Amino acid sequence: MSDPFRNLNALYEKVKVHSDRVMDAYSGKFQCRRGCSDCCSSDRSVSAVEYANVAQALSEVSEKTLSRLKSQPRSKKRCSMLLDGACSVYKARPLICRSHGLPLVLDRSKGRQIVDVCPLNFKDGSLGTLPPEDLLAQGTVDSILVAVNALYCQEENGEPRKRRQLASLLE
Repeated sequence: MSDPFRNLNALYEKVKVHSDRVMDAYSGKFQCRRGCSDCCSSDRSVSAVEYANVAQALSEVSEKTLSRLKSQPRSKKRCSMLLDGACSVYKARPLICRSHGLPLVLDRSKGRQIVDVCPLNFKDGSLGTLPPEDLLAQGTVDSILVAVNALYCQEENGEPRKRRQLASLLE
């Protein structure tokens, strides 16, 4: 049987290559590090393929970690996968989490685009001087994720338009 997450992992790898390159090139501009969970400020809803991927990752954590995650108070203001300020499913974290902190180009109405980044990063104002290849095109990446999810749902008989809260994995 083929890996149901092969396309998702391929997308994650492409984002990782971009992220590693940009973070290396601008290392002094990033505040992102283990323990910084400022971007993890809400409980996420995710696509079917990412939900299943995180569910698989949760099945591999220790009983103690799972018990601690389940016993934490639920809050819409913090991700349910956070434990001691770090992601308990880091290797399987959703795409939104992988792109947080990176310089992004976001599509807005009427064909307008804006460049955005975590407010802790690029505090010197140099964000506007980055070349286009150092910006993650969030709309493009999201479109690829939609296609990956549709393929996953086709193969696994899932519902491609249904989003699920990560917190429900701990119920």
